[in-house]
Amino acid sequence: DLALDTIAVRTLARGRSTLAIREPLAGTLTVRTVRDTMGVDLLVRADSGTVRFLGYSLLDSIHTSIHGDATLQRIDPRAFVARRDIPRLILDGRATVAIDMAPADTDAHITLRLDTSSVLGDERVRSGEMRAGMDRRGLHVDTAEVTTRSLHLQARGTLAPHGVTHDTLSFAD
Repeated sequence: DLALDTIAVRTLARGRSTLAIREPLAGTLTVRTVRDTMGVDLLVRADSGTVRFLGYSLLDSIHTSIHGDATLQRIDPRAFVARRDIPRLILDGRATVAIDMAPADTDAHITLRLDTSSVLGDERVRSGEMRAGMDRRGLHVDTAEVTTRSLHLQARGTLAPHGVTHDTLSFAD
């Protein structure tokens, strides 16, 4: 077992991350390896909540693949961005993660389904689902829909890395 006192996101994301982590992160990582397959049990705690990832990684000399499922409990995404004008958002739910990395390309996708215990602003979420990914175009939101008692929010588009392409992320209600 490995205890993580500090997590260097830029190291893990190999220069593809522009997220500035605003909260301290800590956790545990348990791995079990058989030949080229590594089972992963990762628990990350922030002041605002926890994420638990259970999955596996296939490792070889030219390709890395990580697949699994995550459980989110009381995660506040505002911990990852500098903007404070974003409404309160507390996420509870489940995510499916698929990451395939080769020397010339990375294809990463996550599908997140929110539980009704999630909160947007002052209201509980009635339904919420998002599919997003990261590749050479940057972070792209394929589809995102969140519904509360008084709001139905949709989003899609791309957040470009380092000015390579233009941001196209847009929201509709």
